[in-house]
Amino acid sequence: MEGKRGSECLLKSVSNIDFKPLILSAIISSVVNFLINRSITNLHFIRKLNLSVLKKILKFSINQYAANFLSYFSRNSDNILIGKFMGPTTLANYNKAYSLLMLPFNFSINIIGVVLQPVLSDYQDNVDFIRGFFLKMVHLLALIGTPLSIFFYLSAKQIILFMYGPQWTDAITPFSILSLTILIEMVISVNGAILQSRNHSKIYLTTQILYAIIIITSIIIGILWGGIIRVSICLTIGFIINFFVCFYRTVKYSLYGKMLDFFKEFISPFILGGIILLALDPLKYIDLKSNIVSILLRLLVFISIFILYIFFTPEKKNIAQILKKINNRYFK
Repeated sequence: MEGKRGSECLLKSVSNIDFKPLILSAIISSVVNFLINRSITNLHFIRKLNLSVLKKILKFSINQYAANFLSYFSRNSDNILIGKFMGPTTLANYNKAYSLLMLPFNFSINIIGVVLQPVLSDYQDNVDFIRGFFLKMVHLLALIGTPLSIFFYLSAKQIILFMYGPQWTDAITPFSILSLTILIEMVISVNGAILQSRNHSKIYLTTQILYAIIIITSIIIGILWGGIIRVSICLTIGFIINFFVCFYRTVKYSLYGKMLDFFKEFISPFILGGIILLALDPLKYIDLKSNIVSILLRLLVFISIFILYIFFTPEKKNIAQILKKINNRYFK
């Protein structure tokens, strides 16, 4: 995120546009993250430079840096390739769709990045504990991501028209297709924190290498196939393939678990998603003249079903257990 903000600042400065708010936002975000991490880890500054400490984390840091670089490059390769070979208009429609869908992912990755690693830092060698916590987090993120994917998929037209206006109707179909990746993106956001907590930065790096290969290949195939809709389809397939590759490596080589246990965590979220699908799909036959009213109606149905499902199923207890573990780590 900071890298993108920095690029935007550079472009705006060249154009003589006031970029102070953008810089201020990046600075505040970094300072807040620093203060939160410092308070959680209870670290203190010292005057003496201890190189032995740096040697201990050198390999981990190199792998971490390389993995983050690959992640950043591959996540921005779609804009580079689409803009280069399909033109600015196609890129604009794609960017409108994808950037809006990234909001849930950015929220989850920022929260998990700050919260999850400190929670698991004391249990690096306790594989059973980390595996159990990992499965609970996957379950929670799937419980949020599955209904969100369904909601965005079925409400693509209303959301695009409400957020951007009728001039962006070409972004509706890509938005609808890519909305199926919300679940994948949210669940996969837990992966990096788990591998880092296990001190398996090498697995994290090789996983990011595979991710970059899969995603960039998917984008190139979509561009050669022709059209932004086909690029969206190929990219969605690429995300699905990467999902299985990524979690197979994490579950098998880092957590020493079984994929069957991993897939079981999706049963309840898929049931919730199915209920929301059955409830929202008939709304397309209701002709509401106001786009705002249509979105509000869909949101009302979505939120009502979600809350009722949580409170009248064991999910209420599952969520309470996760929050209790996090609370005990921060405020014990």
